[in-house]
Amino acid sequence: MLLNFIVLLSALLMPLSSTAAEPLRVVTSLQPLKLITDQIMQGAGQSEVLIPTDSSPHHFQLRPSQIKLATRADLLIWVSDDFETGLNRLQQILPAHTVRLELIPALPLQPHFENNNTTASGEEHDETDGHIWLSPERVEQIASLIAEKLSTIDSENAPLYRKNTQQLITELKQWKQQSEQQLSQHSSLPRYILDHEFLTHFEQSFNISHLGTLHNKHDHGSRMRSLSTLHQKLQDNDSKVKCLLVARTPVSSQTQQIQKQYQLTLKPLYILGEDSPQTIQNLLEQIFLTLSECL
Repeated sequence: MLLNFIVLLSALLMPLSSTAAEPLRVVTSLQPLKLITDQIMQGAGQSEVLIPTDSSPHHFQLRPSQIKLATRADLLIWVSDDFETGLNRLQQILPAHTVRLELIPALPLQPHFENNNTTASGEEHDETDGHIWLSPERVEQIASLIAEKLSTIDSENAPLYRKNTQQLITELKQWKQQSEQQLSQHSSLPRYILDHEFLTHFEQSFNISHLGTLHNKHDHGSRMRSLSTLHQKLQDNDSKVKCLLVARTPVSSQTQQIQKQYQLTLKPLYILGEDSPQTIQNLLEQIFLTLSECL
């Protein structure tokens, strides 16, 4: 009788013990940050993303469901308050237990990674490009920061997070080396302009540069002086610009006009992971292949 009671008690307690430790809830602002985080958490869980890939991180407004998702997080990861401007309101209502990781202030950004000079279109910039996941070197730094936060919150899985992070870094270095070798086989570099400044970190990583931009910041229009300089460059036969790279579609009427006037090939770069890449390496590879088509 006593034995039967013990067996029954054990059966009743078993479900409680298996659900006692809830999985870590990690929320990232953007899909590319989710890709990095999920590779680090592989074997221990997955993160959730706050902003859909079809929404601009600069102009989105939080819905009640997104606020609920963020406030239930153990760890919230985003680029910066200046990049995902809609998160400013969220910071005021997050519970005290939510660990926060704002990446740009935590990164050792160097001046040459900042957009503080005059672009080929003649427009001056003094802001840091927030698209930090577009550089393999930056991804390594981001991964290390995320792994450190995860290990602090979830020390039991810290060895797994460190192992996965090291594997990610190794794979990124291998991919970067192979990509540089492919690029070195060509006699020229990609010739392209951008719809706005979003490729700084990728360009710095591969020592390439765009020949001009249509917009100042995000989707704000350029001044007449800048557009005049850009037109002069596009009319110059020596520049031989081939592509107009855009971060989002559909494109503006101005972008369509420039593309048709100079017979440029319009190419979207899915920098927010709109084409559902499986890893951050997949996302970077797709950008590299698109740029290779502009040689």
